Amino acid sequence: MYTSGTSGVPKGAASTHRAICQALYNFEFAAAAAAMCNMETITAMLERGFESTSLLAVPLFHVSGCHAQFLTNLRGGRRIVMMYKWDVQKALELIERERVTALNAAPSMLIELLESPLFERYDTSSLSSVAGGGSATPPRAARLFMDKVPDSYPGAGWGLTETNSNGAACTGRAFRAKPGTAGFL
Repeated sequence: MYTSGTSGVPKGAASTHRAICQALYNFEFAAAAAAMCNMETITAMLERGFESTSLLAVPLFHVSGCHAQFLTNLRGGRRIVMMYKWDVQKALELIERERVTALNAAPSMLIELLESPLFERYDTSSLSSVAGGGSATPPRAARLFMDKVPDSYPGAGWGLTETNSNGAACTGRAFRAKPGTAGFL
């Protein structure tokens, strides 16, 4: 995959099948650890009765879309609803029609969605997990996650192409306590 990292100069970041598989195991381990720290929230999400469904709204040419979302959902057997390109109204239509439960996207996309006057016009009651990734999650986005999607499982993740999207993540109770952090500490 290609990355411009912090230099801004595009370059290829080579990986292996083994490294990608290890990244998927790392995601699963982190998710299991976070779930154990958020049993009440996870239980409440499951009791709502919606099939676990992710809205994939970021491109597959990026590790956020391909590894952190597509491959983890595929491996977990979760339903994936894919958008061709980002559009707030289309995203809201898909969330309502497909009963999307999870949305992970760039914070700017989430801010646009949650601040849209259209947000209140659609049934987003299935949405229980909202997380930012691909760039720093500003405090405004964190507040919107928690205000607009009550009783949600909010979070943020950081990674890089060279690590197949793995880095640090902060979800649930830890995110609510310290939404600006880069991990659990």
